Amino acid sequence: MNVKLFIVNAFITCMLIFQIFSSATYAANSENISTRIISGDPVNEVEPYSWMVSFQHGGNGAWSHYCGGTLIAADWVITAAHCVENTEIGNHRAVIGAVDLLNASQGEVKLIDWYSIHHDYDSDDFYGDVAIIRLKTPSAKSPVNLISLSEMANISQGEPLKLMGWGLTEPDNDSSVSSTLLETQVTFQSDTVCTDTHGDRNLNGESGLYWSKLICAGEDANDIGESGLLVNDACQGDSGGPLLLNDSGVLKLVGIVSWGKGCGRAGSYGGYSEVAQYLDWMEDRQTGLTLFGSNYIGFVGYGRQKSESYRLINSGEGSKTIVTQNILSDQVNSFEINSITEDITTDTELIFNINAIGSYLGEHNALAIFDTGGGEFGTSLNSKVLYDLETNVLGVDWDFYSGTNENTEHAEPWFEAIDSEKGRVLRSGVIYDEERSVLLTYINGSSASDLYLKFDSRVDAETGFDHLLVTVNENESYIITQDNWRSSIIDLPYVINRVQFIYIKDTKEKEGADAAYLSNFRICTNLSDANSNEDSCRQLSSDNNVDTSAAKLEMEIGTIGKGGNATFSDVALVKPSSGGASSINMLLVLFLVLLRRKSFKSF
Repeated sequence: MNVKLFIVNAFITCMLIFQIFSSATYAANSENISTRIISGDPVNEVEPYSWMVSFQHGGNGAWSHYCGGTLIAADWVITAAHCVENTEIGNHRAVIGAVDLLNASQGEVKLIDWYSIHHDYDSDDFYGDVAIIRLKTPSAKSPVNLISLSEMANISQGEPLKLMGWGLTEPDNDSSVSSTLLETQVTFQSDTVCTDTHGDRNLNGESGLYWSKLICAGEDANDIGESGLLVNDACQGDSGGPLLLNDSGVLKLVGIVSWGKGCGRAGSYGGYSEVAQYLDWMEDRQTGLTLFGSNYIGFVGYGRQKSESYRLINSGEGSKTIVTQNILSDQVNSFEINSITEDITTDTELIFNINAIGSYLGEHNALAIFDTGGGEFGTSLNSKVLYDLETNVLGVDWDFYSGTNENTEHAEPWFEAIDSEKGRVLRSGVIYDEERSVLLTYINGSSASDLYLKFDSRVDAETGFDHLLVTVNENESYIITQDNWRSSIIDLPYVINRVQFIYIKDTKEKEGADAAYLSNFRICTNLSDANSNEDSCRQLSSDNNVDTSAAKLEMEIGTIGKGGNATFSDVALVKPSSGGASSINMLLVLFLVLLRRKSFKSF
């Protein structure tokens, strides 16, 4: 399947969330932390590694380590892009210079201001897997030394490198945890060895470029005395952490933990972003303009458009001007960017929009590239345009969109089915492990009075793991798990509201139909009535008078914007923690990084 890790309107597999919580969280008094590295030794001293960073998610006295990082300057930390992509930074922190994560006070605790992901980052092959993070307040810890390009060129085949992190000590064993920072030694492998071991990737139509900005390192099978013994390696939870060279007693940052094919396998060398190749980019972000915003604009109905907000931040001295701006896309007219004409002064930011255009079905990728005259920077973009479902199954008079194409993880659309209790219903697509079936609809609300959408739903699947996630205007997210038919109510506070139903299949065994079902959509004008006798509710149908406040929407591109807050009122819905969509965003981060260094099945 496509291994692309993405967030679409802030959701992720809840089974994975629960698994992560059970093995990767710790509270103020009863702390149980996911911290691991293969064949490592404990680090007992703090000061020699004052630049070591633990990124943590949580709040209210409970924090979870999810990635490593390295302090490179007083205000700046470097890590892997897949550690932070689409992360809401408000409830994340960096613990700097601590060895024992049960005692974070031995280091500094810093909040995050913003982050920037390298514009070459590709979550399919983890090329450009680099992100720089700005701290809200400077660190007093000593930063790490960075290796230069010339020094990097002098590293020879088999030279020892140091690897550090809080990652799995046993592959595929989430209980193999340690709260103490671990370190181990691996050996540098040449680009030729890396290519022979893992193959190459075609980047922008050219081959032979992949390993020019990546390192592979590990241990060869010939170096292992006992057959089948696990070798030194990084594993899940070590993402973003440092790979270091001991240069005459001075440790220098060489690489960033990115991906691997399994953990601790002899001869299967892990992949690391090569720091020396990104020195200019890191310097530019610290002294000039950078871009902050989501890589994934998300699902779009065919013929619609969706807008996402981005920020240009000036961290340097003096005003900066965008000389050129371009969208480089795999499909013409799949994205558009607002023209930026304003200068951006020191320590200020400019907010602008990029729009995903629903002109072509399927999944679309692009790069938004900006140039100040002194170098390029930007961000990758992704959208998924869904089919227009022509259905009267539910008797509603508005449009549904579902299914992209056969090349994506969201290919299988919802369809008509027969339920023994409800009759004709909508059923989620036939999907398999780690896939999702998405249903998107745009529903008219009213700016003059309150309107509500009421619907019936149930989930026939493995209890506690497979879920139906509902998002409203991308600001509120709710989980439906009940296996019997129940009604739920959605507030429709805006003139046009985006409502999504996403059935999420976990990696566990099949149970029931492995599907979600929807039926009986109706529009209500009074919440108390909707909760009781439904006197104010009307089920829309071409056979009766259509409520003009919820009439079929026009299909003109450019009419859809992001909504504001929405609320649910139903005991059948479980709201995940606080913060609505942003809380799902935070949970996604844990899922992303505990996939490791991302584990490839193959190139």
